[in-house]
Amino acid sequence: MLKRALLVSIIVALASSASAYTVGGTAFDKRIKLTISQTYVDAALSSFPLWVRMYRKADPADDMQADGDDMIFTSSDGSTVIPHELVFFENWGSSVTAEVHVCVPTVASAADTDIYMYYGNAVCGDQSQADRVWTNGYEAVYHLQDAASTASDSTAAGDDMTAINSPATTPSVDVCLGNAINYDDGDSDYHTTGAQQAAANEITISAYAKLEDWNYATGMCVVGNSSNLCNLKFFQNGGDKIEFRCVNNVWGNGTPSTSTAVAEWRWYYCVGTWEHDDDLVNLYVDDMLATATLANDAFPSAFYMAIGGRNDGSEFWDGDIDEVRHSNVARDADWNHAEWSMFDDNASFLTWGAEEGGAAASPEFQMWWWGL
Repeated sequence: MLKRALLVSIIVALASSASAYTVGGTAFDKRIKLTISQTYVDAALSSFPLWVRMYRKADPADDMQADGDDMIFTSSDGSTVIPHELVFFENWGSSVTAEVHVCVPTVASAADTDIYMYYGNAVCGDQSQADRVWTNGYEAVYHLQDAASTASDSTAAGDDMTAINSPATTPSVDVCLGNAINYDDGDSDYHTTGAQQAAANEITISAYAKLEDWNYATGMCVVGNSSNLCNLKFFQNGGDKIEFRCVNNVWGNGTPSTSTAVAEWRWYYCVGTWEHDDDLVNLYVDDMLATATLANDAFPSAFYMAIGGRNDGSEFWDGDIDEVRHSNVARDADWNHAEWSMFDDNASFLTWGAEEGGAAASPEFQMWWWGL
């Protein structure tokens, strides 16, 4: 007699097909919490462009795409996406080196501020949104990572600069933020915008700079035209100083400068601001402030921007320049202190938590049939 029996075996196993997190409709396997220390934040900051420095970071390397496209950031709730710009990225397999800027909606001064970085999706497209990072009054931002023939503007304006003569890219081993550009005053090197930019009643110009050789006047970066300009420069006049000189035939000069001499072959972080309503021209050098008074008047109705010299063919820079930014607002001391602290000691300003996540568990049903 033929007997038939049906044996059904259901085995529930743990599979690795599901991702641990979903952000903005995209799945990611891992995340890391990043914490901005309140120690360096004197007042709450809005839409602050946080520099996330990755130098030979081991944790993300195994799970990130080779080009970093699967990197995405959220606010402290772990779900609200905040935009970031990926300027430079290298994944060596065992570690990641990258320059990333993230627009943090609010950085608190009374408590630490947390954000999350998610990653671990082998097939998703680029998650970055560079033009949404630079929204808080930024007219132009030049990371100077490009081939020296161009200086790309990261803002939505896209006001890229053209190289005049032969500025050269400086390898990343010798700069503060990724690559930089080296200008040679003997070759009259500089970058300049072709289009005129609109006027503003306030201005901030900032840059990292390292001078290799003194000239009488060396222009780091300039906003203006041949007779009406704000010029952030090193100036050899009564001592080797850094100046932020605002010149206009109507207002005259407002020229704050460093109180002590500055040295060649040393990086300085320089910020010049013009506060129209308060008639103030301010200069910050490595978080030190000097102030000058300026007669009340409006800035020229249209002007160019240049890096490494003036657009009229004078005051050429001799050395390296990195991370040039131009804003139509005057950044205050609280903002500049936080920004300088972030660049000067990123490891203390921004701390990294442990890697979290991994593939989530999901049931897998397997069935075997035997006929007897």
